[in-house]
Amino acid sequence: MLSTVFKPRPYPALVLLALILTIFGFKVMRLSRMVGWVLIAVAAWLLISFIRGLMFDLTINRDGLVTEARVTKVEHKSGTHKGKPEEWWLIHYTYTDNSGQAHENSIDIWDAEEASRWKAGDGAKVRYHPESPEEHRWLE
Repeated sequence: MLSTVFKPRPYPALVLLALILTIFGFKVMRLSRMVGWVLIAVAAWLLISFIRGLMFDLTINRDGLVTEARVTKVEHKSGTHKGKPEEWWLIHYTYTDNSGQAHENSIDIWDAEEASRWKAGDGAKVRYHPESPEEHRWLE
């Protein structure tokens, strides 16, 4: 549970949310110092999470190991978003790190032409973090 809470997240929206919470925290301090400090603490946590995620991504790009991934399944998905029909494809794949440990994951592809390039058994490339092989980036 705690690893999920403190997981690095490289999402720029976290910076904006942290700024909003900080401003709101200082304004709320006039009414309740405790609530203000809680909001500022959450903002600090979001900012730290973003910075850690960004550093982690940079480490994967710089020191990551490239390996072969194997597509295991291509799933066509559909649904609605705000009343509009949408379709996408879920590409399931596996890869093995240097220690021989297999990892499974999937990636959403929203372009029909791109998705049509993939079928079960196809090879692709992923770059993974040498110390945390479950953290990886799809390269192809």
